[in-house]
Amino acid sequence: MMGKALVAGIAGVAGLMFVSNASAQFDSKLQASTFNTKLVQAMDECPVGTTTVSGIGACAPANTLLGGTSTGNTFSTGKIVVKSKNVPSQVIGILKSSGNGKTAPDVSKDLAGASLHVRLTLRATKGGVGALTFEDQTYNCTATTVGTNGNWVFKGSLAANCGVPSLIADPAVMKEIVSASIVDGSGLNVAVPGVRKKP
Repeated sequence: MMGKALVAGIAGVAGLMFVSNASAQFDSKLQASTFNTKLVQAMDECPVGTTTVSGIGACAPANTLLGGTSTGNTFSTGKIVVKSKNVPSQVIGILKSSGNGKTAPDVSKDLAGASLHVRLTLRATKGGVGALTFEDQTYNCTATTVGTNGNWVFKGSLAANCGVPSLIADPAVMKEIVSASIVDGSGLNVAVPGVRKKP
């Protein structure tokens, strides 16, 4: 019995050694030089058991960001871009609320004066000898204030403006975008990836 346990233990250690010396294999022809996603207005999660429609749990849409109303953070255009190259415009965030088509008593330029920043959750993998995948990490890029025209543009690099360590920011390290969003000063999502058809 003791001999079997010892053999199993040695096998386990050997397995760990094999993993630590493994080389991650990437298809050299596969290129993904840019992550580019369009954004929709973030909605609050629906409380469980609110109501049921056709057997599906549902609730009235709500977004309590930027002033506590669903009309305080609308926008007509939004996107996040992340480039593989380490350049000054490696990360781009855009929200436009200057022309969101609203009429009195509502007004456009909903985002004017808001503090916003890009938030990214990355899973990084280093290939070659000693390959490894780093634990998922969330990074918050530098916050800036939306101008009076209601439009917001952020440009920065992962390392210099988003706090990503140089080891992970290295262009040779593969980065999965686990999540991407634009966040307000209280840390709540304003804009998230999604699809929406114009009314």
